[in-house]
Amino acid sequence: MIDDNLMVAESRSNGWFTENEKYYFTEKTNNFIVSRDEYSLTHSHTVVSNCIVFNEITGIIVNEQNKSATVSWTCKRIGITPFGEYAGYKENDVVNRSSIFILYDDGWRINDKKNEKVKNLKDYPFFNEKGDYIGIK
Repeated sequence: MIDDNLMVAESRSNGWFTENEKYYFTEKTNNFIVSRDEYSLTHSHTVVSNCIVFNEITGIIVNEQNKSATVSWTCKRIGITPFGEYAGYKENDVVNRSSIFILYDDGWRINDKKNEKVKNLKDYPFFNEKGDYIGIK
């Protein structure tokens, strides 16, 4: 990521010893950063690495007793950003997922909290409507 001008490394010396290198994102990455936690010890950032689109349902296991079903499904990675490239993601990688559904009077509802962070592609200027990565303008 340093070679791509997405990060810079900095080390400081007081004459006696050199601190560990610290890495910082450059302005080039601002559009890929969803959130920053500058005040934590790790200075963690949440970044966009790719877009995941539904591919196919691969299995359904129904539990009649609990009125629930576990649905296994796959997605494909598209629109790989520079962060995704760094993570080793490839276009059309298949990702296995599963979700638990509960049967209510009005139909089936998904019960997993992990899928609540799904964003609309329109929220990011570097994806087109189909989810293809189009870069930063």
